[in-house]
Amino acid sequence: MISDRTKHASGCPQCSIGGFKDKEPAYFYLIVRPHDNIMQIGITSKNRYNNRMSFHKGNDYNVGHSDNMKLSFNYGGSARKLETIIKSFWRETLKLVPAAKKGEGGWTETASMGLNKNNLYTTKNLIEKENLKFKTAEKKELTAKNLLLNQ
Repeated sequence: MISDRTKHASGCPQCSIGGFKDKEPAYFYLIVRPHDNIMQIGITSKNRYNNRMSFHKGNDYNVGHSDNMKLSFNYGGSARKLETIIKSFWRETLKLVPAAKKGEGGWTETASMGLNKNNLYTTKNLIEKENLKFKTAEKKELTAKNLLLNQ
């Protein structure tokens, strides 16, 4: 509820001056913390990506690991939807609970990589599949906007 957010001084995500915007370019990322067998997903505006990785590095994530993913979106809303799909997949399909400590930044966006990284690879496959859908939708939307502008 927006009134609940404004009481805590965070405000409406779409109206606020700072913060993540659904209509602006963004990244979706998956990073790993191998020594704890944890994977984490997240979204960030393109101009905040390096800051986010510095934050995660401070929480012992290996931000340069070969299992990591970084996907670029023209619209942050697509990145947000992908994050929601993956969290739902973890909780409802794989029955995974948050793997990081409660209170650690982004702990609700974490899960166990699983035995032999099976959860990680299953997650990466789903991310790639869903990314294709989002890219197709974004391309159609950009084409439609260009057609309108050229009329």
